[in-house]
Amino acid sequence: ARAIAPPLSRGALLQRGSITDIRLSPDGRHVAWLRERGNKRELWLRSVATATATPRRLLADTPAQSLDWSRDGRWLLLRSSRDLQAVAVAGQGGTGRVAMFEGATTLTMLDTDASQPAAVLLVEREGPAAAPTAWRLLRVDMRGQRTVLWQDRQRIVDAILDARGRLAWLQRVEGDALVILRVMDGKPRPVLRCDPSRRCALRGMAADGTPWLRTDLHGDRSRLARLKFDGRLEDVHADPEHIADIDHLIEDPVDRRPRFVAYRSTTAHLHALATDDAAHLAELQSALPGRDLDLQPGVGQPRRRLGGSRSPQG
Repeated sequence: ARAIAPPLSRGALLQRGSITDIRLSPDGRHVAWLRERGNKRELWLRSVATATATPRRLLADTPAQSLDWSRDGRWLLLRSSRDLQAVAVAGQGGTGRVAMFEGATTLTMLDTDASQPAAVLLVEREGPAAAPTAWRLLRVDMRGQRTVLWQDRQRIVDAILDARGRLAWLQRVEGDALVILRVMDGKPRPVLRCDPSRRCALRGMAADGTPWLRTDLHGDRSRLARLKFDGRLEDVHADPEHIADIDHLIEDPVDRRPRFVAYRSTTAHLHALATDDAAHLAELQSALPGRDLDLQPGVGQPRRRLGGSRSPQG
């Protein structure tokens, strides 16, 4: 019964936006983005404290495909398939290479380190892919200084650190399964075993020490759950329409706790997990009805959020 959608031109289908990635700083004071100009990719920065602030180009050309902020907001992290670089926002300290993703040992970035002002978590594989000899969880700061947090014979998939920067939860491959282990006093204890056909993705840690999981265990759709110390799962949020898997989670930029959950089925819909976020989201949804919303929350005062939207057809 719906009207037939108008056809899109070939040009509209092939059109690409010039801005490829945009990120709000953790304190909500700056926005950074990557911009395509010809065959080059530039890095730009703008203060959002005033409406008249002038954007500033930090780099005229970078191979980066994505960007992120350090937790303290002093560094921009530029990731490409080749390496990870850090750019000092204030201009002092310049640009430095944090890690290479090529070579005899292979590095993979997990996330920024929520326990440190400016560091990232990496997994290092030693030896060839067919027969690795060791796996290491590393903390690497903006100068490239490395700290080994954990070493294992088995493949490290993910990890969560506590507020003091100690390893609290570890996810690794054991045989044909993904196993989540709680680490206490340097000793790992298995808590949950996941079949490889199921999703069991660690998504940060709550104040009581239990981790959040994006998982489809014991169900047919992925949802947000809390993993209890005894291995039980406590559901936190699932699609209210009972149709869709979680499309993505939007996390706090400092402590990495989930704040919004997004789903996509016949329509895209976004849900807030906290009351103050729900009030702000309701305002946006009222002002932009029927739009596909994306949010990047900031902290501090005044509390700012970066919002993006597109039409259902876009």
